[in-house]
Amino acid sequence: MNEIINYYIKSLSSASKSLKKKSILVEKPWALIDNDGEIQKLIFRKDKGLVLSKNGVVTEGSWEYYPDARSLFIDRGTDKLLLNEQYIDENVMILKIDGTGNEFYAMANENTIPDYDIPKYLYSINCKIFAMRSIPLLNSKTLQIPNSPEIDSKISLIDEEYMPQDLSDGVYITEDKSETIYIENGKIKNHKKNLFFKLLNDKLLQTHPNESYESLYLPKIGSMAHFLEDNSLLTKVPDGDYMTKNKKLTIIIKNSLIKDVKSNFVATSPEGISYEIECENNTSYFEFNKNLKISINGNPVDKDRFLARDDIIFKLEKSIITEVLFLRDYILKGDYKIQVEHKKDPSFKKGDIIINSEPVYPLPDGK
Repeated sequence: MNEIINYYIKSLSSASKSLKKKSILVEKPWALIDNDGEIQKLIFRKDKGLVLSKNGVVTEGSWEYYPDARSLFIDRGTDKLLLNEQYIDENVMILKIDGTGNEFYAMANENTIPDYDIPKYLYSINCKIFAMRSIPLLNSKTLQIPNSPEIDSKISLIDEEYMPQDLSDGVYITEDKSETIYIENGKIKNHKKNLFFKLLNDKLLQTHPNESYESLYLPKIGSMAHFLEDNSLLTKVPDGDYMTKNKKLTIIIKNSLIKDVKSNFVATSPEGISYEIECENNTSYFEFNKNLKISINGNPVDKDRFLARDDIIFKLEKSIITEVLFLRDYILKGDYKIQVEHKKDPSFKKGDIIINSEPVYPLPDGK
């Protein structure tokens, strides 16, 4: 506590008021957390009397202020203290024990700081005076940055107790995960909006969105990518192809950067197996071209063809689509039932194959 107090009284020394203005001190409930961790309440009366209360037990004492020395003398009955002003305002009094290096009495105005969190209050005053604001981070720490940050703005890292820490170069994600801030030599080098993708391997991939409105929810080619681990740390993404959990995108990573993004069309077999087909956005079955890559959970498909639920047949060779066929059933005059494989689209064309017919197969030649 003394270390934190010592930091802020140096930072805020020019903003301190003085107990020469008696209205700051008298007739207010000042709370002091003593060495036992318990709260002692002090009320400095106008007649120089002092009321002290701890756990409801009241004792009386006296006080005197010496303006030239900027010192407050307190007689608590059990002891006498000479305390020197360090930082004073209507909400907090920081007083140093006379003759010591950094032993302080820190008192909070119970009416305005009911939680007695003096470091938090001093931090807020520090932000206000120096036009700074706080950005909570995912690692439970806080970045203190200018209200209007720019590239190369000087910033600080604040821990859970509002104590400044050494700010290492690196990548920092905000608590709400909306932004990533890149730090180098204690300064902002870049800050960008975040985009997250849950992957098939249950990892969470962090990167940045494309700047165009139409592609706002797609990764930007060339942007950095990291894994966001359960402990809130960012880790390197090895080179490779990564499919999203919903299988709609395959993200290609090279040297920790987004190299390419492929859209996937998900085709499902009657057995419920999902196949991913790399294609352009909003591709329909009728627009499929040959040489498209197909996979199951990102892995190669060990088949030469498969049937999708929409009666679409994909012919394959080494996980590449070589042909797309449309399977349709028809009833002909004479109570013939036929099943036809159509090429290109589901309409009759010369060369379409009848793969089954009832009641006889093959179907006799004729019209």
